[in-house]
Amino acid sequence: MPELLGFCALLLVAGNETTSKLIGNTVLCLAEYPGIMDRLLREPALLPQTIEEVLRF
Repeated sequence: MPELLGFCALLLVAGNETTSKLIGNTVLCLAEYPGIMDRLLREPALLPQTIEEVLRF
């Protein structure tokens, strides 16, 4: 049982860090390249692909 709790805590911390960095990198990228934001507003279907690319940063 202690191993399971430790693993859950690790997932919580790792998931939190990844998510917060993804949000920050996305905001930074969209601020640096405003044309991308305009295109995403016109074509929302591109959002999953855009998030995947930002996550690779």
